[in-house]
Amino acid sequence: MSKKKIDVLNGSVYAVLLGLSWPTVVSNLLQTIYNITDAFWLGKLGKVELAAPTVAFPIIFVFISLSSGFSIAASALVSQHTGARQKSMAELVATQCVSASVVVSGLVAVLGVLLARRVMSIMTPDPQVQELATTYMQIISVSSPFMFIFLTSSSILRAWGDAKTPMHFAIFSVVLNVVLDPLMIFGWGFPRMGVAGAAMATLIARATVALYSLGVLFGKRHEFSLHLKYLLPRWNVIRKILAIGLPSSLGDAFTALGFAFIMSVVARFGTAVTSAYGVGNRVISMITMFSGAVSMAVATMVGQFLGGDMVDKAKETLLKAAVVTFLIVGTICSLLFFYGEWITRFFITNPDVVQYGRTFFRYVSFSVPFFAVMNVLLGAFRGSGHTVQLTFINLLRLWGIRIPLVVLMSSSLGVRGVFIAMIISNILALAVTVVFLSNGKWAQKLI
Repeated sequence: MSKKKIDVLNGSVYAVLLGLSWPTVVSNLLQTIYNITDAFWLGKLGKVELAAPTVAFPIIFVFISLSSGFSIAASALVSQHTGARQKSMAELVATQCVSASVVVSGLVAVLGVLLARRVMSIMTPDPQVQELATTYMQIISVSSPFMFIFLTSSSILRAWGDAKTPMHFAIFSVVLNVVLDPLMIFGWGFPRMGVAGAAMATLIARATVALYSLGVLFGKRHEFSLHLKYLLPRWNVIRKILAIGLPSSLGDAFTALGFAFIMSVVARFGTAVTSAYGVGNRVISMITMFSGAVSMAVATMVGQFLGGDMVDKAKETLLKAAVVTFLIVGTICSLLFFYGEWITRFFITNPDVVQYGRTFFRYVSFSVPFFAVMNVLLGAFRGSGHTVQLTFINLLRLWGIRIPLVVLMSSSLGVRGVFIAMIISNILALAVTVVFLSNGKWAQKLI
């Protein structure tokens, strides 16, 4: 067996969970550094420059989400075929997922470029922020096919049991982005590009790591490989990929639209609030990336256990992963509650932004452990491929609970109402997830 591949079926739950999670934690942490690096350097230029990517990101995520289902389909099918010891079928499905995601994400990139200006005019009333956010969104949209090659390739390898190679991809990409960011933003050896420079640095890094990941997967050195002979469409496989991936893609797109709507509500309170909200979300994303990593590990384990007809091990995985996640994320969030002001000040020293940042962390940090556990439990639906239930839970959390509360509470409590709505929606969403898991339908494999 490859030294990089973890034997999911025969290892202890804690050992496998740790072995799959820690490289993904590192990978996710490094991915959040993309946004953290942008925020750090753009904050030195001013609150308008910091607000621009904050306003643009929810819309960028809408377009990107249309391709995200391929990663989930790859994770479910590759892990289940691996658990059933059907390697050639796993490689066929993986190759089809990569080729299909490239086609769809290419169309998404074109839409992002063409619609950027019109959409940013809706997102924020500030003309300066509009202009910078439009440029940022157009450049990032061009990078989306490269990002999805990387994301799908990483999902494939994790589903097979190798979480270390995706970590190497992430290290390579982030180091390149961190080096390029200040050079292109401030013009150190390049033309001074400001916000556009941050986006260009991300584009170059994503393109480079996409080519690197394809070289690894189509090469002969890795035990799990993509094959050129599998690139032509196999319609029976494509139909199964779409059946799993399409509900997730549409759900993620509507979820992203929901976050875009919330962003537009926050933007009405002014640039200082928008900047503080952007800093807060970036920091929270670094915390929740831990639960995201555990969720990916859970998806791999559940998929392989279901493929190998080991349902009890899949249930044991969910329970142990949820408890560990709540304890770790809860401990970290207690620090955010007390030190949120100083964390905000690290990014930007504007006194209004710092004050709103303190308020953000005092409210939102309380609910993050509940969201983190929900995220981990949703890994069961990703691994089993039951994405309709996954999509319903995500849409209910946002459109059924959070957005109505944001509209209602922001009108009476101001921006604090937005934060309180986030608390309530995260707690209720965890309860809904537990109810859906209790019916047991998630434990039915799809291969």
